[in-house]
Amino acid sequence: MTHARTHGSIEAALMETLRDLSEAEIQRAIPGRTLKSFYRAANPQIDIGLRIEHAAALDAALVAKGKPARLLPLALQLHGLRLAELGGAPAHDPRPPLERLAETMIEVGDIANALRAACGADSPGGAMVTEDEAGTILREVAEARQRLDTLARDVEATTRRRPRAVA
Repeated sequence: MTHARTHGSIEAALMETLRDLSEAEIQRAIPGRTLKSFYRAANPQIDIGLRIEHAAALDAALVAKGKPARLLPLALQLHGLRLAELGGAPAHDPRPPLERLAETMIEVGDIANALRAACGADSPGGAMVTEDEAGTILREVAEARQRLDTLARDVEATTRRRPRAVA
């Protein structure tokens, strides 16, 4: 049965992840869990959720397949939004978008440095990325995504809004 999933939700990201990974890849990432259990977690009508360590393992399997991690970065983003909603996070302090872009580019450079270190000839894993190296790379990617999200908020905050006609 098909279930409506909200775009940008953990359930939608999990379904996309399940489409990108084979059952064998999922079993290697998380031994002992069935594919059916993850389909249940992706069902928005069943409130069982996805464990953080399973999200990390599935993200690592995606990265190993050459795809971007999507579960943990999305969870962090949703967590930050919910904190802000509840008043538990500082309000956004808009800055000039070009200034924020420079910070974002530094973060992208950090990703490149982590990748070069992980894939270099003198790397512990050689051409293969080790789990520790993958963790470092994924942390850098998450930081860059966070900067991009902040940049988007800066652009929205500095956009001149045209008054709307009132009917």
